[in-house]
This record gives sequence, structure tokens and C-alpha cells, in this order.
Amino acid sequence: MKKALLLLCLFYYAGTAQTREFTVATYNSLRYSPTNIDARHPYFRQIIDSIQPDVLVMEELYGSAAAIMFGDSVMNVDSTTYGLASFTDGPDLDIAMYYKLSKFTSLPTLNHPTALRDIFHYRLIPVHCKDTLHVFGVHLKASSGSANESQRAAEVAVLRSVTNQLPDSTNFLVCGDFNIYGSSEAAYQNLLTDSPNDDGNFVDIINMTGTWNNGSYAQYHTQSPRTTQFNGGAHGGMDDRFDLILMSNELKSASGIGYKQGSMYVFGNDGLHYNKAIIDAPSNNQYDLNIRTALHQASDHLPVVATFVYKPTYVSLNELPLSKNVGLNYSRQGKVTLTNHSNLALDVMIYNMHHRKRKPEL
Repeated sequence: MKKALLLLCLFYYAGTAQTREFTVATYNSLRYSPTNIDARHPYFRQIIDSIQPDVLVMEELYGSAAAIMFGDSVMNVDSTTYGLASFTDGPDLDIAMYYKLSKFTSLPTLNHPTALRDIFHYRLIPVHCKDTLHVFGVHLKASSGSANESQRAAEVAVLRSVTNQLPDSTNFLVCGDFNIYGSSEAAYQNLLTDSPNDDGNFVDIINMTGTWNNGSYAQYHTQSPRTTQFNGGAHGGMDDRFDLILMSNELKSASGIGYKQGSMYVFGNDGLHYNKAIIDAPSNNQYDLNIRTALHQASDHLPVVATFVYKPTYVSLNELPLSKNVGLNYSRQGKVTLTNHSNLALDVMIYNMHHRKRKPEL
């Protein structure tokens, strides 16, 4: 006789599904490799512990050894909390995505080559969600000048060739180091252009027109938290918005998975350090000196963070083939009664809303 597996999801109120949230962060690690750690692990741990991302897209990693080391030495130093999405070593610098194993299932990673670096295409399925979230990780060509701008535009064209082919109402976002200097740049315009023939454009929640190296945009700058040069990083002070999280129209509309309004921010940026190092005066209560020091020492970029929400969906017992043979009743007193009319061989595990499970007595 075949053994059936029955999962019983217990709710606080019958028929009610609580809204769930997950946080996405993107961070440029500054050429992280097993030979370029430079005693940075404690600083990275402090940053990750403070953000508590559910998904982290990390740029500037040198190969799979670096991706594994960052996972072991930073993300999972205390426990196996995060999984590493399947990794392909591309040309030049790589990108890795870490995700909480308790919140997502990850599908195999896809790579889309450009003239310089691959675009990494991750796919996540949140727990108790029928939708797939496509997460693209990018690191576009650096530096100013028309030649570099043209290359960034070409890289974005590769990305749009992928998103333009996705079905309408697909949930997708792009994270990474874009190296874009302002809203008029072709790469940025290509990201946002909404064509009537497809639904592949991105939305920038932060409305910043003109040149972004501007004191009025200080709270959105991500590079550089330093004014002294070390470990190969940039040292111009906080004056550029290079790191972005952009999203699809579907994520903005929040009909399924949706962006939580007002949740996007640059971690560590208090808006008071334009053209300064973040460890310089003034200080405030938003970020203490310890975390600003960790950010200063770890990388020449700051992380960008955003939160997304969805309402989980559950399959009731009546929708399963087992329903003709197995009955389930749940009382408000917390008692669950299971009837097994056909004496099926059942393996029963009970999960509560906090993902804790226990083996019941039968």
C-alpha cells in the first residue's frame, strides 16, 4: 500500500491568511574573494545582522569559491539560514543571491551574457505563494563618458530583451550596481520605457530627475561611504546613486506580490553626509557609529533595501484527492480531529503559521 503524506496547515482563524513580508537587499561587496577579505567578515556580519534580509543580491564576487565563502563566513556563520542560488561563474566579476530557506524555494539560475558581465536571472517562489518572483542581478559598466554610457545601454538592451518576453503581469525586479549618473542616461531611460507591445519595463519608486550627484538627493546616494582610499575602493564621499532596486509594473500594483509603500531605503545613509565619509560628523540616532564604521570598512557602496508583501494561499483538504478518504475538523479550542475512513497509511506533519512543525500523536 502506498504511503500518503498529508500536510495540515493550522490557522488562527479558519479561512484567514495573514499577509507576509520579505525584504530584498542589494549590495556591492567590493571585489570580494578568498584573497581579498582584508578582515572584513566581522563588518559584513554586523551589516547583515542589522538588515536581516530575506533575499540578498551581492555583486563583485570572484567566482564560486567567493560565493560559498561569503555564505559560510557571513550569511550562515551561526546557523544554516540562507541558501545560495545555483551559481554559474561568468566572465569578469560575478553576482550571488542568498535567500532564506524558510521563506523561499529557488529554481535554477539563468545567465544572460553581455559584452562585459553576465546578467544573473534568479527565480524564487515564496512559501505558500502561487507566483514566481524573477530577480535579475546586474553590474553595469562603470565610469562616465559616452563610450561607457553606450555600453551600459547595450547591457540594458540585453536585460529588456529578456523581460520583454515574459508574460504580462509577471513579477520581476532588477537589483545591482548600475553605475548610472542621472535620469537622462540612455540605459536608465531604456529600463523605464513602457512599450505598448510588451510589459518588460521597470519602475523606479524613487523619482530623481536630472543629475543624481546633487546635494538635494543626498539620502539616496550609495557611493562612496569613504573619503580615504583603501582596499581598492572608491573614495569620493557620498555623492552617487549607483545601486538600485527597480521593479515591474505588476510588483508596483501589488495585485499579488507587491512593493510595500515607503519601504525602500539606503541602509546607513542618513542624508547628512553629502560628499563626506559616513563616519564623519554629524552623527544622529538613525545609525550609530558602530554600524557606520562597519559600512565604511566593508565596502565602497551602501546596501539598498526594499520590502515586498503577499497574501499566502493554502490548499484546503477538500481540494486534495485524499478528501474522499480523509476528514479533517479544526475547532476554535485548537483541537484537530482527523478521520481516516479507508485506513490509508498516512504520514502526518502539522505546521503552524510560524513554520514550526511537530509530529502528532495518532
